[in-house]
Amino acid sequence: MNPLIIIALTFATVSIAELGDKTQIMTISLATRYKNKPVFWGMFLGMGVITMIGVAVGTLFYQFIPIFYVKIIAASIFILFGLFSLFNKEKEVEENICDRKVFSTSFLLALVAELGDKTQFVIIAMTARYQAPIIVLMGALGGLALVIGVSVFMGDKIAQVVEKDKMDLISALLFLVLGAVFLLDIFILG
Repeated sequence: MNPLIIIALTFATVSIAELGDKTQIMTISLATRYKNKPVFWGMFLGMGVITMIGVAVGTLFYQFIPIFYVKIIAASIFILFGLFSLFNKEKEVEENICDRKVFSTSFLLALVAELGDKTQFVIIAMTARYQAPIIVLMGALGGLALVIGVSVFMGDKIAQVVEKDKMDLISALLFLVLGAVFLLDIFILG
């Protein structure tokens, strides 16, 4: 198959898979609170690392780390981040938050959120189907960049019209809900 068709298929599939996904919601939430560049690059590189893992090691990865533990870790991180955001009484001004801290938080959240996510499975399947890991990686990273860019833009626009205190509460609650959804997925849905 033509490499450009594989890139386009992967780009479209990953873009659609990420729309409305927990990672998109998380990106919008982070972008309402912090500077856009470190949020974008942290999310993109975190998701990029997971994408490369999916392309490089495929299903072998899951033989070493059971998905059950990955989901427990992800749920815990989301809940802890939500609780920290909810109960952190220090009112830091956005400009005073170090870009490096925003980047590393975004990176780690994306890394954990995407581990075992449907997008990673899509990338593994497409890599196996087309046997073109670099081509699939290019399409996947393009799709991720598009969705993350749109999400950061949306978060920035929301932050311009919603008061910071209200946005902080909404953001904290979103992380708590996502963590609870992870736990429900583990214990109810299996």
